[in-house]
Amino acid sequence: MVKTSRDTVEAGESAFRKDEWMKKRIIQAAFGQFSQYGIRSISMDAIARSISISKRTIYDYFCDKEELLSEGIDFYGRKRTERLARVCKNADSALEALLAFYARVMENPYWYDRKFYDDLQKFPQAMYRLEKEKSTFVTECLRLFAEGVKEGSFLKEVNYEIVSLIIKDNPAMLRPSDVYANYSAVEVYDTILFTFLRGCCTEAGRIRLDAFIAARRPGRTEL
Repeated sequence: MVKTSRDTVEAGESAFRKDEWMKKRIIQAAFGQFSQYGIRSISMDAIARSISISKRTIYDYFCDKEELLSEGIDFYGRKRTERLARVCKNADSALEALLAFYARVMENPYWYDRKFYDDLQKFPQAMYRLEKEKSTFVTECLRLFAEGVKEGSFLKEVNYEIVSLIIKDNPAMLRPSDVYANYSAVEVYDTILFTFLRGCCTEAGRIRLDAFIAARRPGRTEL
């Protein structure tokens, strides 16, 4: 059978989809381990074994661990942007969108493991990608805060650039000390975020925030 140009195109598209599927599989396996055990302690062999492929297969897609980290950060950054867009579409207000997005992110609190961020400092290219992605996040937060001011949920006189930077740098705030060891990551992040948000909210915004906290922490109303 003679192959047509259409057959060639379809074969190329199929190969591309297969490659993208494998890259995604490797990234998810790698970050699942990096975020729980740190980056430096996880080898390419360990990642390959976790999904029953050869180490050679990983190197077919990523030249080294830093490239894997960098592309993984981009991958999860795109997922975060898509998730936030879906949340904003379904939310009734900017405050609700912020809170719903936060709840989704914190479904995987081990992502904020201290070891992960400490090890990441050793990979400058990956750190550059992370800082770029976090800057995009700050821009999105500022947009939601501006919408929240118009809606009457947030106070006008607050400097939301500073608030956005505080939210962005929460992991860095936790890294230097072990004083939080007796508390879960969720408890720490909830306390930090809700305290700052409450200070930014109007009375109407605080009512919405308190309702969210009550639903998130049944039987508890305090921070």
